Amino acid sequence: SDGFVALSDDGTVETKEQAVAWVRANKWANAENEFRYQISDIVFYGADTANVYGVGSFNGSGPRGAGRMQYTSANIFVRQGARWRPAFSHTSRAACAPKGSS
Repeated sequence: SDGFVALSDDGTVETKEQAVAWVRANKWANAENEFRYQISDIVFYGADTANVYGVGSFNGSGPRGAGRMQYTSANIFVRQGARWRPAFSHTSRAACAPKGSS
C-alpha cells in the first residue's frame, strides 16, 4: 500500500520508497534463487487484514562479501480490492555472518 512503513529492530522507520531504495543499493547476488522466507503462521483479523510472520534467510554473496543473513519478521497485509498489499513490516534479530562462521 502507499502508506507502507517498515520498522527495524534498531528502531529505524522507513517508508516504502526508502525500503525499496535500500534493497536496490544493497543487492545480494542470486537472491532471487537463494532467499527463503519460512512462514510461521498467518493470522487473519476479519476479511481484509492479515499478519504474516516468519523467518527470512539467505546464503550467498552480499555487499560485504559471502555470508549468511537471517531475520525474523511480522508483516501486516491489507486487502485492497482483489489484491493483498503490504502495509507494515517489522524485522528483529537481523544478523549477518561471514560464510563459514557459526
